[in-house]
Amino acid sequence: MKTVTRTIVSSILAIAFFAAAGEVLASDADVSATALELVPRERIIIMADEDFTAENGVVSGSGSSGDPYIIEGWEIVFNNSGTCITVLDTSKHFIVREVRLVGAMTGVRLSNLDHARVTDAVIENCAVGVSASYADLSSVDNSLIANCSVGISLRYCDEFSVDDNTYIGNTEDLRVVALPWITTRQANLLFAAVALGLAAFVGILLYMRYKSSRPPEERP
Repeated sequence: MKTVTRTIVSSILAIAFFAAAGEVLASDADVSATALELVPRERIIIMADEDFTAENGVVSGSGSSGDPYIIEGWEIVFNNSGTCITVLDTSKHFIVREVRLVGAMTGVRLSNLDHARVTDAVIENCAVGVSASYADLSSVDNSLIANCSVGISLRYCDEFSVDDNTYIGNTEDLRVVALPWITTRQANLLFAAVALGLAAFVGILLYMRYKSSRPPEERP
């Protein structure tokens, strides 16, 4: 009886083992299939609203809040140089997703923009995985950032969320530089006001100098 029981238990364990192994193999196959779907391409550079084109990796969208531009499905590999994806100076809504970026100085560079999202990305072996400056109302989420000097660098960004990312082997996962007592938007307004005030002051000085250089009878 004991022998029969042991045989039954052994059979059950063997079936469970092979079933689990099958699930792992199936999972590996799915991952490989997903990786093979990525299309190698050159860097993406978007420096104005009109640069959101198919040639620059946009696969769908109109740039509105309800229909953001979608950049996805690309693999961009560098050899310790360059930037894989650059987006600057835009107010359009856009999403970078399901991309693999390898070996660049910067994986994704975002600057002077609103409404950007990087999600489901794999960024490896870069000096900086994601670099964002003056990028507001934006996010990096659900991405893998591995073996970078800095995973994510934020400089003077307002309402920029960094959620549910996986960091592996980075020297520094997250670096944030911000003004401690004022938001970036407030600082921009303050700097603009100061610049306008200085310009007005210089204009008054030039006018007074011009006025004093004229003969008394010609002065206004």
